[in-house]
This record gives sequence, C-alpha cells and structure tokens, in this order.
Amino acid sequence: MNKAIALNNLYECDKALKCIDKVFKLDFKNVKAFNTLGNIYQNKGENKNAFLAYKKAFTIKPNYLEAISNGADVLHGLKKNFEALILLNKIYSQDPDFYGLLGKIYSNKIAIGDWSDYKEITKKIKEKISKRLTFIAVSYTHLRAHETDS
Repeated sequence: MNKAIALNNLYECDKALKCIDKVFKLDFKNVKAFNTLGNIYQNKGENKNAFLAYKKAFTIKPNYLEAISNGADVLHGLKKNFEALILLNKIYSQDPDFYGLLGKIYSNKIAIGDWSDYKEITKKIKEKISKRLTFIAVSYTHLRAHETDS
C-alpha cells in the first residue's frame, strides 16, 4: 500500500492503481486502500470515482474521518454542497477538533520537537478551518432559504 501512496504522490496514477489492486486481492475491506484509491482517482481527475471510493471506506468504517473529509471535499468540488455539508456535519459531530492532514502534520512535528514552521502550519490550519466553517455557514443559510421558499 505504501508503494501505491508513493506512486500516487508522484502522479503515477496507473501504476498506483495496479498496486492498490494487489491490496484489494488480499483484503477487499481495507478502508485505507479505499481512501488511497479515492486519492488516486482525484489525481486522475475522476472525482465521481474518487467519491465512490471514499464512500466505500466510510461505509465500511463509519468513523473514518479522513475518508469522510476527502469525500466532502470531492462533493464540494462537484458542486454538491448539501451532500458535502452532511458529511462535514458528520465529521464535526464525531470530532469537533478534526483538522485533517494538516492537524496530523502539526501533531507529528510537535511530537518530534520540530517547531521550525509552527506559525505557517498554524496559519494553514486556521485557514482550512475558516474555509470549512464559512462553507458550512453559507450552505446552512442557503438550505434555510430554500426551506422558507417551500
């Protein structure tokens, strides 16, 4: 699986897909493999397939927040804001402090005592949270406006 992730990071998507196929032959319910498959499809620009892969991951493991977050990002990109909002609410109802990948990077840097880019990482986390909260607020306002129209 690590090879598939590395290949995907190099945008060698077809090779990464072959590696992931090998993982699925061993374990078809591997949620990390489905999340990685979603990442590969996103890199290929196949956002519908990416969402299906993320959905499979969080269907198998409903509290797999990284896959839920990735799925919400894809839905937002597909202009399916209401569906994305539902997923974001699922994340924040399970873990209000979830920051996604930037939070993991931040935690790892603290763990090893690397404070060199503390301000930059903190800024990125705040920007990501701000964008998500703005997206939730706008989506909620839009949803409420449509409710009053009915």
